[in-house]
Amino acid sequence: MDKLIAWMIPDAVLRAYFCHRLPAAGRRWLERMYFWTDILFERIESAELDLINDYVGGRLSPRERQAFEQHYLITESRRDKVALAKDLAESWAESIEISTTRNWRGYLAWVSAAVVISVSILVVLRWPTGSFNVPIDSRSVQRKIRNSGPAVSPLHIPRNARTVILDVHPTLPTPGEWAVTARVNRNPIFNATVVLNAQGALLVTIPRDRLSTGLLAIECRSRSSPKNMEEFRIEIDLN
Repeated sequence: MDKLIAWMIPDAVLRAYFCHRLPAAGRRWLERMYFWTDILFERIESAELDLINDYVGGRLSPRERQAFEQHYLITESRRDKVALAKDLAESWAESIEISTTRNWRGYLAWVSAAVVISVSILVVLRWPTGSFNVPIDSRSVQRKIRNSGPAVSPLHIPRNARTVILDVHPTLPTPGEWAVTARVNRNPIFNATVVLNAQGALLVTIPRDRLSTGLLAIECRSRSSPKNMEEFRIEIDLN
């Protein structure tokens, strides 16, 4: 029963005890119960500590602050408790400030290092081309093809190129999927479904090891309009 009573006492009553805001009968009853149970003893100690921290942290209302100063800070031991709480609060605030400053410095240093590394990588990868407007991977050869007429110049593929990317532009760019096949000197080397992109082109990527010097013929057929079929031709030079 004593433990149940100890838990039923509101925290506001315990805090009011230290500010002399309880009736005399309530103060005497609480003082008699003070040592009866460990639970009530711990709750009263905790309420006192919370009240001190709220005072130091400026979280008390003007009325509560005035009552605390008039009725709690009347003994030297209580004033020592408040002074200790202030010292602890200041030390904690300083440690938080130092930690935050260090974290920001570390973060800024990390960002700076990341930027420097990124720029260095870009310079290393793109410097040999002499321009920052070309693809990073210089091992790919890209060519735009718009028709199959004789105006299409031969495509020279360097030895270090690993892939050939052809931007094939059908005359009637039907949106959706296209069946694309490619042959070199009538030998099949490529067969895939390619989706027409926003620029009206079919990106056909062919590994270099599948190519050989000769005539590359690319047949493109719209899957939604099978009659829309076109063949593109271009000379390939691997030498």
